[in-house]
Amino acid sequence: MHRLMAGDLGCEQHGKVVVGQPQSMVQSQAAVERSRRRAMSDRIARQKKRNGSVRSSWVGPALIGSAAILGAAAIYNTRRARDAEHKHPPIGRFLEVNGVRLHYIDR
Repeated sequence: MHRLMAGDLGCEQHGKVVVGQPQSMVQSQAAVERSRRRAMSDRIARQKKRNGSVRSSWVGPALIGSAAILGAAAIYNTRRARDAEHKHPPIGRFLEVNGVRLHYIDR
């Protein structure tokens, strides 16, 4: 650490003794910070141009994943229902009356 005057750090309060970094280091850190912010804003701008929004970039994959899960669940449910109907057929007979299929049991 260097013992410097406030004027060396680019401060408005001249004449006070401060402990800190030389002005060149403060300026180089500020330049690095500006460069980092510029790179961040450029990356966000590219992503917005590509996707339309930064935050909506997760929406597409989430919708595709949800649709895949729902589709798989529908197929699984249909197959299980078909297997259950095959293993346990209904007792009795079916009769069609006025286009309506009725199930009845003779006793």
